[in-house]
Amino acid sequence: MDTLLKALVEHIEKVRDPETNRLLSESNVILEISRVDDETIRVVYSPFSPASPVAVDLGRRILRAASEAAPNYKIEVVCKGHLLDELVNRLLAQT
Repeated sequence: MDTLLKALVEHIEKVRDPETNRLLSESNVILEISRVDDETIRVVYSPFSPASPVAVDLGRRILRAASEAAPNYKIEVVCKGHLLDELVNRLLAQT
């Protein structure tokens, strides 16, 4: 893993899940952090509950943290494992 992705992981792990109030470093919410291309980084997460009412808020927190750690990159945050993945991802893409 390159230094940028390591820095991203460290930054994102400090985010608190609004549903459980636990740090993401204490859970298995983040499934993947990877480079899509030279300009884009993808963060894939799965909310604590498949019916989580705060899945969008969690995604926005992850997006904010990733954008702070890698301000020169486009950050793509993708939710998997939620009953309304498509809607959550559409709302995150609009952020």
